[in-house]
Amino acid sequence: MSFSLRAVRGWRQRPLAILWSSATVAAFGMLLALAPHAEAITFMLGSPTNVGVGQDLTSVLYASGPNGGAIRLTKLGMNAPGGGVFSDFGVPTVAPDGTVVFAAEVTVGTSTPKWNIYRAAPSAVDGRGLALAIDPKTISPSCAPTFKIDPYPVVGSGGQIAFIAPDTKGKSTLFRYVDGELTCSARIGAPTVDGNLIREFNFGSAEMTPDGELAFLGLVDGGLFDPAKRRFTLMVTDSHGEIHEVASAGAPSPDGGKYVGDFSLPAVASPSAGTLVAYTAQTTHGHGLFLWQNGHAIEIIATGARTPLGRVSYISTGRPGLTSTGVVAVSAVCDGKRALLEVRGGQLSLVMREGHPTGYGSRIAYFGDPGLSTSGQIMLGIADDEGRNVFYETDDNVAAHTPSITNSALAYGLATPMFGGSLAVNELGAYTFLGGE
Repeated sequence: MSFSLRAVRGWRQRPLAILWSSATVAAFGMLLALAPHAEAITFMLGSPTNVGVGQDLTSVLYASGPNGGAIRLTKLGMNAPGGGVFSDFGVPTVAPDGTVVFAAEVTVGTSTPKWNIYRAAPSAVDGRGLALAIDPKTISPSCAPTFKIDPYPVVGSGGQIAFIAPDTKGKSTLFRYVDGELTCSARIGAPTVDGNLIREFNFGSAEMTPDGELAFLGLVDGGLFDPAKRRFTLMVTDSHGEIHEVASAGAPSPDGGKYVGDFSLPAVASPSAGTLVAYTAQTTHGHGLFLWQNGHAIEIIATGARTPLGRVSYISTGRPGLTSTGVVAVSAVCDGKRALLEVRGGQLSLVMREGHPTGYGSRIAYFGDPGLSTSGQIMLGIADDEGRNVFYETDDNVAAHTPSITNSALAYGLATPMFGGSLAVNELGAYTFLGGE
């Protein structure tokens, strides 16, 4: 398998705990969940020996351009649609048509900064082609979100947007924006098909298919209003808006044990045969990668599975990569070495491994969450052993069990740092991420 570098080189380190942006804080929290051991959290936030966090890593919004290279959509300090300037960015996402949707904090003069959701047309560049994603006229007093932080919007086809945010009473709510209308798709107390009631939606956990199905995390119970009975649960909405429970803490797991409740962020796709959900979880038998469809789940990677690098000892609780054809990719640890694994047609393959040459004089140290395209590309951020973040992608024809990286080159010379926790990829291979200058 061969890999090519999109960008980015030239990591700038900063002391810990200065200039924490919204995206930095959110990704740092996710990293703590991702790490099999302490130093793993350094993938997105700095070098392997010195965690560096700075607003310069989240100060610019990038997206894939017509030639595949990254273009700058906007940056902090630029004018925002409707007035004011951008003062903070949330984690972006990319629609099937290449439109980028992102939340941002905007400051007008000396007034209190406010968050809103914006969109950038595929042809947008340097602040041109930006607009508010949700028409304020469609927001009614009975269904109004309160944006205090990044609501992590997700997108589908035809301008569909969904996000989890507090309503005006402070209760987490699942909002949908479809055909120019904002609705409260599900509120606290909404029933699931399985007979339980939703007691909490987890902010930042949602993922949407092009057709509008949503996967997300939350808490459910049987309606007894007893917090001790609430269970951490992975859920998915179908095409009719009904909510199905995919996996729940304490419930039986496909490996013959029970879910402990340590679920990853879910990945979701919508093939004609029914919605697919990929997720990792810890069970009473160990860590596993699972694939759910039409009410049934199977385990496709289990702790102890053999790979060319050794047995799988840990599977990341980050979001797996998933396509509508059922190809799944995930970061893992095999006999103490970090690796990127893929399951295609039921076959487990080692894609990349820790310590492999990057092609520009260093070696891979850490992997971020992968994104997949239907053509077979795997995209992800890596950190090398010199503390630089770079964006790798596989060729269209992925050769199984070939972890070598050949013909790597810096395609765009010295480029800006990429904040790995912000990478989003659609199935056509369009991408977006936050970075610096």
